[in-house]
Amino acid sequence: MPSCLYIKDGKILDQESDKIWKEKEPDKKYLATLHYDNTLPMNPDGPEQLYDNKNHCLSRKQYKEQAENRKKKWELVLEVQQFWETFEKKKITTVAEYFKISNPMAKRYINMSVSETEGMDPPKNYKKRESPMNKWLNVIFKMMLDGHSNETIYFYIRERKDFTESMEQLGRYIYLIGKNNFLGRIPFNARYLMENVMPPDVLCFKRMEILKYLLTCSPKV
Repeated sequence: MPSCLYIKDGKILDQESDKIWKEKEPDKKYLATLHYDNTLPMNPDGPEQLYDNKNHCLSRKQYKEQAENRKKKWELVLEVQQFWETFEKKKITTVAEYFKISNPMAKRYINMSVSETEGMDPPKNYKKRESPMNKWLNVIFKMMLDGHSNETIYFYIRERKDFTESMEQLGRYIYLIGKNNFLGRIPFNARYLMENVMPPDVLCFKRMEILKYLLTCSPKV
């Protein structure tokens, strides 16, 4: 007797049936115990907890222009500081007039520390454009904070009656929020939602199950 018997349409197949890929069945009983809304995530001491949900593609035009502007600003700061150090009569007004900037800006550039100038390097986090997905971003972030898996987050939001966006958009933001804010977290991949199973019209009986049945079934049956 083979290790498994495969039956389709009431007939035993000569060989194992080809498996198919299908989406996993969510644990709806567990999902029903979860309750998240789109309120802002808060730090324990009160202020809002900020997070990054952007796709920072540094090859895009806006990021290239931003990088060039940061470089020019950084060079200007160094020039202002060097001018201030070599200038005998130190007056903020003179510096502002020479570089054609405002007095407050001149004062700020003069007093800017090395760490502050280095902090000018990161790309700007552009404000997210209004999108129907926005009302789910806080939910995704808060569920990640609580340690839920990507699959649980995906199924929890997908099963919500008021979720009407595409599965691709949902997966994209689970990926971005996880990648940008949780170091070491496994990135979301839609393939993890799939499992390789027997077709629904094929029954599989293992040899041990058949033997156990034959040895324990009642003779009267």
